[in-house]
Amino acid sequence: MISPLHAEVDIIYNQIFMQDIQSVSICASNSGEGCTLLSTLLAQRCLLSGRKTLLVDMNTHKPSIHKLLTLTTPSPCHNESMINNQDTNVNQFVSLTPEIVEVNEHALVGITAPQRKDAILKLRSPDVLKAYIEQWKLEFECIIIDTTPISRLNVNNIPADFVAQASDAAILVVQAGETTAEMVNASIDKLKKSQVNIIGTVINDKHNPTLKQELLRKIKQSRFLPRFISHFVENSIMRNKLMNLSI
Repeated sequence: MISPLHAEVDIIYNQIFMQDIQSVSICASNSGEGCTLLSTLLAQRCLLSGRKTLLVDMNTHKPSIHKLLTLTTPSPCHNESMINNQDTNVNQFVSLTPEIVEVNEHALVGITAPQRKDAILKLRSPDVLKAYIEQWKLEFECIIIDTTPISRLNVNNIPADFVAQASDAAILVVQAGETTAEMVNASIDKLKKSQVNIIGTVINDKHNPTLKQELLRKIKQSRFLPRFISHFVENSIMRNKLMNLSI
């Protein structure tokens, strides 16, 4: 597990919360790009700064906060019954209940993802989402929202662009070496059409090959270099101190 005090986490935290931003949605084109990890790390970093923090799980495709709560399944009962009892009065349905989450010995307040279809359908309205977030702002200084992948478009999910539109800002997480430029551009276009305030992109280098790996791969693929030359170049790269430094 990456530490919330990691230099890169600190940079992201400062670029978000040193501005006039109170709520931020963490978005990605596809599942597994690192939104949940980044959301959790940012929430922990906010706590370490002494800020009252709320971590909200709107990723109905792959909910995660219920795992932090050590529940076997997401907790739908109280939160969703309050949504279903909504009337014309906003205060009657702005009542998703925060719960205490224990993450690496730091107490964190979180909201689990809704599971019932009728609750999800109500939350697919940007106005309803905006009302929730505005209510949470009265109690919390930092609100971090984990969203469903932008490419997951079906009635069982709360669209990421709706959640991001209701937030003060959004960050797009991109998994280098996996997510294509076309996917990234499509996601940015979708967020822009919803008038989302995109404040930056975080590159996840987990599956991105290093320069050393890429050079060795290209040499092995080359059919024009004599074998003794390719061996010499490969050995030179392997022995190169700069190529072996961890970044």
